[in-house]
Parts: sequence; C-alpha cells; structure tokens
Amino acid sequence: VISKNSMLGKGKVLVITNTSDEYLHECSLSINPPNDNPFVIPTIGPHTSNEVGWLELGFELRPTDQISILCKKYAIPFTLKIK
Repeated sequence: VISKNSMLGKGKVLVITNTSDEYLHECSLSINPPNDNPFVIPTIGPHTSNEVGWLELGFELRPTDQISILCKKYAIPFTLKIK
C-alpha cells in the first residue's frame, strides 16, 4: 500500500497492490478506525492494484490519516499512516 497525491488535487489516493498469486476478497478499508462504515473492495486480483481516493470515499484522505485494511481469511489487518 502506498499513497500519492490525487491527480485532481483533492487529498491523497491509496494504491493497494496485491503482490500474491491469489485473489483477495472483501477487503475492508477503515479510515481512522474504528469505522462503522468501512469502504469495501470486493476483489483484488493477483498482481493488480486498486486506487481509492475522494471519488470512492466521498471525502479527502489527508496526511496523518490512519488506514486499516482487512481482507477475508486474514486475522490481522494491515495498518498504516498516510504520509
């Protein structure tokens, strides 16, 4: 997972890459958890990326926002702070 500036100038965009040979299913993104309504990516294919920003979320991601990503079949979420 990396963050980059939005091409439209509205906050940050997360680039979520599946580096495995397996599909990832039901990946929930929580911004500044706990979050009652996480954004869900239904499937991320092997070696593909999804971008999530203000168009998908309805609000801007800011530096210092904390992100938690949890995909089905995994017990521990991946967390990061946007830079």
